[in-house]
Amino acid sequence: LTLMGNSNISSSVARRQIISAVDIIVHLARLSEGMRKVVQISELNKNSKADFEFNDIFYAADNYMADLRCTGRIPSIYPKLKSHAGYSHEAFEK
Repeated sequence: LTLMGNSNISSSVARRQIISAVDIIVHLARLSEGMRKVVQISELNKNSKADFEFNDIFYAADNYMADLRCTGRIPSIYPKLKSHAGYSHEAFEK
């Protein structure tokens, strides 16, 4: 969509824009009953302006039927989540 608005933007510039704008990815899956369920929450870590990697924070095991499990990895944006949104999680309070 970024490239559709302005044809003068290269794909590498669009990629850098998206990487700089996204912190958390929430992955939903559609179950056989048609319901959608959150099955994974990952953080997008920026290695450089053009490179990134995903680090899982929560994941669903057992074919998505179980509740999300914490990986134990504390996301780098946790202080911002805690101060601005009031979100806290006991696994991150070590």
